[in-house]
Amino acid sequence: MDTFTKEELLTFNEFLLGRGRPVQQDGIGYNKADFGACRTYYNGLSDSQLADLAKRLVKYSKTQLKVEKEKMEETARQLSKIASIHNRSNGISIAKLESGTLISFRYNDKYIQVLKKQPIRKYDKETQCWIVPDNKLIDTLLALEKAGADVKNAIDYAKRNIVTKYYKNYV
Repeated sequence: MDTFTKEELLTFNEFLLGRGRPVQQDGIGYNKADFGACRTYYNGLSDSQLADLAKRLVKYSKTQLKVEKEKMEETARQLSKIASIHNRSNGISIAKLESGTLISFRYNDKYIQVLKKQPIRKYDKETQCWIVPDNKLIDTLLALEKAGADVKNAIDYAKRNIVTKYYKNYV
């Protein structure tokens, strides 16, 4: 059976997040539990985070996303097979901004301490994420990896889409 791509999953996530915070039982957007988890999902998700996202999207397939529920279930199954043994809480995702690159993760004091040691970084209260300059992104992700973060997919995404002009040898 056919499955959804990682890019399609992220598009579905953006769509549901775009419907706003859950404030009542109106059947629009994510429920509270899913919203809390999925609002931290950007690009370069770990395999475990992707599997989690697909699993959460199953319940929205027919109603809000208007896609085949069976296809989403198969996507979740396939991603679960390749998901690492790492907990999704160790995953890091990133998003390119004008002011640098946003680094997103579930609350983890070790990761916060790593980011506080970076020479140039900023905490964004609105997204509750850290922002680092693009030219420091790979070094920051590698430092997070040393603290136990699952950054493989985030680094791959960064190499292809963000840091190419700073790190020609990474492409």
